[in-house]
Amino acid sequence: MKLRLKGMGLVFWGLLVVSLAYIVFLTTAPRAESGQTAQPSATTSAVQSDLASAPKTVVSTQPTTVGDTPAKPSSSAAGSDSKLQGVTLVSSSSAAPVGQNLISNPRFESGTSAWKLYGKIFAVVSPGHPGHARAVKVMNAWVEQPLPVSSVEAGATYALEGWGRSLSGAVCKLGFLGGKGGGVLLFNNRINFTGSAWEHKSLTQILPTDTIWAVVYLQDSGKECQFDDLSLMVRNAVATH
Repeated sequence: MKLRLKGMGLVFWGLLVVSLAYIVFLTTAPRAESGQTAQPSATTSAVQSDLASAPKTVVSTQPTTVGDTPAKPSSSAAGSDSKLQGVTLVSSSSAAPVGQNLISNPRFESGTSAWKLYGKIFAVVSPGHPGHARAVKVMNAWVEQPLPVSSVEAGATYALEGWGRSLSGAVCKLGFLGGKGGGVLLFNNRINFTGSAWEHKSLTQILPTDTIWAVVYLQDSGKECQFDDLSLMVRNAVATH
């Protein structure tokens, strides 16, 4: 009987010690005050800081444009053999420069830069016409160079000239065409080279009224053509008062 009472006493004192320890824990543990939010850990704060400082990717809903949207002449207006992709230019009140070559990279010393290729082959070859190191070959292609707006003047007389030769019986065309707004073609004048030896040829063209865009182009008839040392100049500008 005494042993049973002694065991019950030990259990009582054990429970009492556990209870007191729990009460002490509750009274000493830190608690957030009413109306306050517990602070995040240092790791959470660092992640939030990185997210706040990270660059944001902004997707624009507006189209990116450079100047006015170009209008393209219709293929029917430019002729059945034309693949013109030139832009419609806005007319300028300033006179076109007289006696200055309006073609960029006319001797192809900078490769094919400043020219636009539509088709297959447009490449530098060597040598060029007598006395020149380089020329270009065109095959199954239309190659063009639109004139700057300041170089287009209705009523002025333009002279186009250059060297060319035909390989394997091709008809090689050095041409000058232009038109008015909406891609309407007003003129298309060209030089044909059909011989295998280098030839120098030229043409003149008075730009019709309402001309606001013009293009110099090179074209073959399906076989290799070569061109070199091209020039387009204003011979007679329109008199201004």
